[in-house]
Amino acid sequence: MAAYISSSSDYAVIGTLIDPQGNAVMESQLQALVLDPMLEATWSAFENTRFISEE
Repeated sequence: MAAYISSSSDYAVIGTLIDPQGNAVMESQLQALVLDPMLEATWSAFENTRFISEE
């Protein structure tokens, strides 16, 4: 979830930023800035794992 901070830093709005047609405006930017690095870190951690236990 994105948080948009005002230029004065006095306020933050949390949620999805949409255009007049209802399309998520920042979805691809959030993917590139947040989700992609998180996935990369997760896969990097698995590279050093010999096995994953199924319990």
